[in-house]
Amino acid sequence: MRSAIAVAAAALVPAIAGAQSVHGTVRDSASRDAIGGAVVTLSDSAGHFLSRSLADAQGKFAVLRVLGARHMRVVRIGFRPWDAAVGSAAADTIIDVRMQPLPIVLGSVTSTGTRVCSGHAPEPQALALWQQARAALLAMLVSREVHAPRIRLLAFEQLRDPVLKEVTHDSVEIKDMVVDRSYVAARPAWVLASQGYIRERPGGEREYFAPDESVLLDTTFAETHCLSVVRGEGLHESEVGVRFEPLRSAGRDTVVDIDGVLWLDELRPALRSLQYRYTALEPAAKNAGGEVYFTLMPSGAPMITRWVIHSPVLATEQTMSPNGITTETVQRSKRESARLVQYQETGGNVMAADWENGLHWHGPYPRLVGVAVDSSRTPIRDVRVWLEGTGDTATTDSAGRFTLPYVTPGLYVIAASDSALAAAGIARVVPQTIGLTGSGDYAIRLVLHARDEVLTLACPAKSYRPGTGAIFARVVDSTGAPVANAQLDVAALQQIVATDTLARSVLRSGTSGADGRFVICGADLHQPLGIQASKNGHTATAVIRSWGDGVIVLRLVMDQDQR
Repeated sequence: MRSAIAVAAAALVPAIAGAQSVHGTVRDSASRDAIGGAVVTLSDSAGHFLSRSLADAQGKFAVLRVLGARHMRVVRIGFRPWDAAVGSAAADTIIDVRMQPLPIVLGSVTSTGTRVCSGHAPEPQALALWQQARAALLAMLVSREVHAPRIRLLAFEQLRDPVLKEVTHDSVEIKDMVVDRSYVAARPAWVLASQGYIRERPGGEREYFAPDESVLLDTTFAETHCLSVVRGEGLHESEVGVRFEPLRSAGRDTVVDIDGVLWLDELRPALRSLQYRYTALEPAAKNAGGEVYFTLMPSGAPMITRWVIHSPVLATEQTMSPNGITTETVQRSKRESARLVQYQETGGNVMAADWENGLHWHGPYPRLVGVAVDSSRTPIRDVRVWLEGTGDTATTDSAGRFTLPYVTPGLYVIAASDSALAAAGIARVVPQTIGLTGSGDYAIRLVLHARDEVLTLACPAKSYRPGTGAIFARVVDSTGAPVANAQLDVAALQQIVATDTLARSVLRSGTSGADGRFVICGADLHQPLGIQASKNGHTATAVIRSWGDGVIVLRLVMDQDQR
């Protein structure tokens, strides 16, 4: 069945007319300024979608011309939609677009209870405002399609006591990812519309879902919600909102849906935020809801840069059915027996975003930038720079410059070394503790000590001499766990052959430390060496045929789990 569907879908893909495109520039018809973030769509004579693209920050666009393309439409929040025929010429076409500015709301706006619902006459202001919002949401979606950004995402979770509101659990995880799909909503729009915004697992554990641009753009959202206009006050001054409420109909009264407001900036046409709460929950969960925040990117398209879900954790009374399945006998909204256990807050912040076309954006976070030099202040290339305990690293360029990723404010230890010593965790600078606060770049200069100086300190006393080799090794079992107190033998190998063994005169011997590590220093760079680690009849061996730059990092894996 899946194969049949795949074949049928492939047959619907339109043919591409070579590499022709429709391109041009989008400008404001009044000011002549370039308009970034406008969505340009080509369709056929019946209005079926064929291809689309996004105007860049300079208003320039190029959309693939597909066979059958006859109509072009350009939409952008704050402007009246622009339409034109593109003709049937099988060649590149240049079209310059002049869009007419359009206020977010026409005329005075007051809060209204009129809804845009199935079976009701559309309220003009609500419908017009929703279309403006959709233009911005579409730009978000197309922007990700055209140039998927690489983002640094801070995901967080926090638990609080229900009475004292004290934090009982707090976790943060930083992820680097390319976002070619949504990083907010974990469920498709049609699933949310039919099954609701929570997933309840056996035992009562729940997972709450947040809407994103794909969900709000989907036809199922407008079909299942009533829309109205609200005027912003207080924190939402100079904003106007589209209020959405679940459509009350048979079969949907038990679906956990959302109601809330999508806020738009009146003065500068842009999306601002989305506040919502979950419906059809227990009285004890009445405060469950969330927020989504939008930021205008350098391309002119918005992006979700923060979202958070507030969800009470409940304990509910359940009944065991004869077949052993735990069931609820009372509808959620009437479960008076539900008890609040704790508050949970989960969400994410986009710390920074980079696009392949060179655009960059960052939130209110700091990062370290700088240069690595030697004792004579000469820049050094290919130096590894890292922040202890974070996993964040950077490599210097030909001018010795480096840029580390954005981090959360706090105290950090910065270190640097050449790649070989960095692999062994040995720094060639005196580690520095730096307090990073606020937002933006913190500049630093790192002075690297000579490698011979560092190896003299890293090796056992008087074992290293300039011009000799150093080995930093670790013995582990098949799971990667360290093997402590393994017997170590180092032998000189005069001739390397397939049957060579360590049945030679042993030059040195010893044992691995508690972490499985050991160090060999002062080796002859022209002498091949064999190393054997053994414990309880199990072994690991390595042969060093050539020394390269004089520092070798080894990992010896025992032939069987053995600690």
